[in-house]
Amino acid sequence: MTDAPAAAVPTADGYQTFPWSPNQQAVRLRIAHAAARLVAREGLSACTIRSVAEESELKKSTVHYYVRDSNELVDLAVLTLLQQLADQMKARMDEAPDGPEALCVLVRMFMGRGAHTVTLSEPTPLKNPMLWSDYTTHAWSRGAGAAVVTCFDTFGALFEAALARCEVAGGAERARAIHLYLLGAVQRNILSPLPPAEVAWAVSALAEVRLDPGRC
Repeated sequence: MTDAPAAAVPTADGYQTFPWSPNQQAVRLRIAHAAARLVAREGLSACTIRSVAEESELKKSTVHYYVRDSNELVDLAVLTLLQQLADQMKARMDEAPDGPEALCVLVRMFMGRGAHTVTLSEPTPLKNPMLWSDYTTHAWSRGAGAAVVTCFDTFGALFEAALARCEVAGGAERARAIHLYLLGAVQRNILSPLPPAEVAWAVSALAEVRLDPGRC
């Protein structure tokens, strides 16, 4: 089995790789998608070994073989879900005619404007706007900060790509500032909706790129 492809396995310390066979990788992906669907629909508390076994139509012993415990299963679910969402956002950004519109794609996604459905073996609506906050708390409380950073960097790269198309100076720093602003704006928006024009103004100021409020 030493020549088999390696599969990335999220852990509390970051990523480890194990030489899964192609069939094993397919089973692990099945588990990852089942866990991610549960998290998308019902939140982190729904992601248990038993529930994932039922969702994936596998035995509990099979799920246990591929993950050490429920914490690793939650990491796998969230990283899978957010990577799929990031891939979807990247595709929409690539379709945007210019940098400002690509940035607006990200603003709309973060602010929950429109329904978000992620394909995880099947279309799955993302219902929990507090998923990121919930997962950050869950991971931080058990010292799994590396997984949180991985999630953050996944979306941070999208902001950098959008600003690169805008051809502004200090793209990486501006991207981080916009990302952090929107993470806070998401929570504020849940309690009391923020006017799109206000969000567009803030992101425009941080990016030094004029955004159309009607597109954000």
